[in-house]
Amino acid sequence: MEKIIRCLEELIATEPLIGLSYEIIQEPCPSLVVGLSGSLETSNSGKFQTAMINLMGEEAWIQAIVVDLGHLQYISSTGIGSFTVLFSNARKHDMFMYLANVPEKISSLLHFLGLWDYLAIKITVAEAIAEAREKRQNPPD
Repeated sequence: MEKIIRCLEELIATEPLIGLSYEIIQEPCPSLVVGLSGSLETSNSGKFQTAMINLMGEEAWIQAIVVDLGHLQYISSTGIGSFTVLFSNARKHDMFMYLANVPEKISSLLHFLGLWDYLAIKITVAEAIAEAREKRQNPPD
């Protein structure tokens, strides 16, 4: 868990355009909730993506990662591309990944790009964690 904190704190300190908060939830499903605010764009999405991929590889106890976009004001195509890479990487590590609290402007963009159904998007963080728990307890055949 110290690696998570160190990795995310480093990202927070070095990227002024993006606000980042995090919460570690143990129950009902061991999860990492990452809250984004500000802008996720070309200048910072690579560092965000790298930090998240490193966490996925080092923290096997995490069963779900939920990215809360409720305070994200802007996302570029590169930022959106980061999410597609992260979703694919989460699957490789047997983790569930969700986006939650997606603002209307970003929601419209994801629908337009045809990514709404590819990315696991939930209304709330709690809904995402509940679904991850259900999927972990009742895996598909």
